[in-house]
Amino acid sequence: MLELSVYISTCVCVCVCVIRKQLPKPTASVHVENELDRCLRGYRESQLASIAGEAAELRDTETNVDRALNKLERFLATLNNLAVEVRLVHSSHRQTRLE
Repeated sequence: MLELSVYISTCVCVCVCVIRKQLPKPTASVHVENELDRCLRGYRESQLASIAGEAAELRDTETNVDRALNKLERFLATLNNLAVEVRLVHSSHRQTRLE
């Protein structure tokens, strides 16, 4: 059980360190940033900061291994959701179905 708690503590520390890294900024000559991009960046940054705070609190206060694992799984699910890139398709580019 001690090995598992050390493993969880290590996972939380890694999670906090990775999340505290800044998201890369768009390169002006390469990327065209629009309002949706700015909103998503703000949302992602706020969610990452929230996870980092919760993970640090988890590392310092949680004593139940099962609850810690559940919280880590929730962090992972949130990170996976944040990584999804939104793609908008203009209606003129959609293929119409022929019947």
